[in-house]
Amino acid sequence: MSGMSLHDWEWKEIGAHPQEAIRAIGTNALPMIVAELRVRDSKLQMWLHDKMEKRDWEGRMPDPAWRRHSSALHACDWLGDKALPLVPLVAELLSEEVNFMTRYHAANYLERLGSKAAAAIPALEAAVRSKALVFWKERGDTNDYAATALVAIQGERVVTTNTTSSRQPTP
Repeated sequence: MSGMSLHDWEWKEIGAHPQEAIRAIGTNALPMIVAELRVRDSKLQMWLHDKMEKRDWEGRMPDPAWRRHSSALHACDWLGDKALPLVPLVAELLSEEVNFMTRYHAANYLERLGSKAAAAIPALEAAVRSKALVFWKERGDTNDYAATALVAIQGERVVTTNTTSSRQPTP
């Protein structure tokens, strides 16, 4: 249900928001969240999703991994500090082997955690240094999202304009 895009008033008509359900389940939801965060699409699946989306046929295939990751990260948000043991697993989503949207959602979630996500610092630093092609340009926006998450965690500005990152204290 957390992947369903409904307005708040529509959730009230249904009876409850998924946020309330996830909070009520508590840490018992962690195994399911872990399973969702471990889902990966093959290169062929990513290519097919891209082609289907361009033709407006995306509903003909199961949800792509990035959408499932996004829903799982929403559930982590709703669990709050109870989801902190999953930070290392979320850090794995910053890998170049997953879809751009997954990397974006993972970096965004880690940024919201701030200093609580210190375990993700090595993965974020690697993402900042990454030279993966993203959206047809080298060193795509995910580098900036990872740098922003590092700022939130470490309180330093990370320069991403050259091939090596350097840290500078924030003013």
